[in-house]
Amino acid sequence: AKYRINAFHELSERASQTYTTKQMTMEGVGEASRLGSKIINCKDVSYFWEGGCLLKEFSYNFQRFDKVEIVGRNGVGKSTFLDLLTGVLQPSSGVIERGESLVIGYYRQEGMDFTGDDTVLDIVGDTRLLGRFLFPHDMLNTRVSRLSGGEKRRLYLLTILMKNPNLLILDEPTNDLDIVTLNILEEYLKEYGGSLIIVSHDRHFLDRVVDHLLVFCGEGIVKDFIGSFSEYRSYMRDYESAKKKDSIASIKPQSSAKPEKKAEDKPRKLSFNQKRELESIESRLPELEEKKAAIEKDMNSGALPYDKLKEAAELFKQVSNEIDELETRWLELQN
Repeated sequence: AKYRINAFHELSERASQTYTTKQMTMEGVGEASRLGSKIINCKDVSYFWEGGCLLKEFSYNFQRFDKVEIVGRNGVGKSTFLDLLTGVLQPSSGVIERGESLVIGYYRQEGMDFTGDDTVLDIVGDTRLLGRFLFPHDMLNTRVSRLSGGEKRRLYLLTILMKNPNLLILDEPTNDLDIVTLNILEEYLKEYGGSLIIVSHDRHFLDRVVDHLLVFCGEGIVKDFIGSFSEYRSYMRDYESAKKKDSIASIKPQSSAKPEKKAEDKPRKLSFNQKRELESIESRLPELEEKKAAIEKDMNSGALPYDKLKEAAELFKQVSNEIDELETRWLELQN
């Protein structure tokens, strides 16, 4: 039996196709430089590191208004892939072509580098953008050395956005940002008129801003899924269920079938303990997501006093971290 759902494709089938969605109506909305028809075209790109393959013959043409999430377990090569797209790294083989009018904004975890004597306004001169991201007028002359870690991370994000990139690449942008800033960033990205590529473990945030996944399966294999991460997770449950049904249906009462054929048709299975772990994760995740949504609703209500809001923010972070860990493990078991 073959297990295939039309939403999930081998990348080779879409390497030269055009990806268009309802977002095509967003042209001219948001802050982004004018972008030509070519964004980034990858053809047969491979990358090897210390004897391992992180990317194998990857071919894909990124399109205007793409809103792409990079999915995969830790260490599978997601950040390396972003470095290849931006030219920080060169591929072992294959070709990466970038459009002439391409302006990349690349938010990296290790990219923040400020001089302590600089003020907020020295670093980001756009007062409108500063105000939108919670830097009011009375903070503009504040020295960077006096900002909190979260405020520095938020200011670093603005140094990327102020360049008006037409391709925005965000590597774990939600780390160290509070819930209010995340809501503002979410609204900004919804209005953003360029192409977007994100790596993040905050699935609640990502479900609202992306509609297309590149799934890193390990050993350099990348697959394409149209939809959100939640839809991908639902798809994988249906996919595994279909495999089980087809496997049961293929078992015949007679022993006339060749043993070699049975072994060939039999899908790879998880161990008993892994199956139990997977079932536990799939049962636990909806509970945590419902709890997270309820906490977020309380935090956004404006009714909580400061001490309760602080407690809620800490609980929100704990629940989010648990969801991240479970979803990362879920990906490992599925892949």
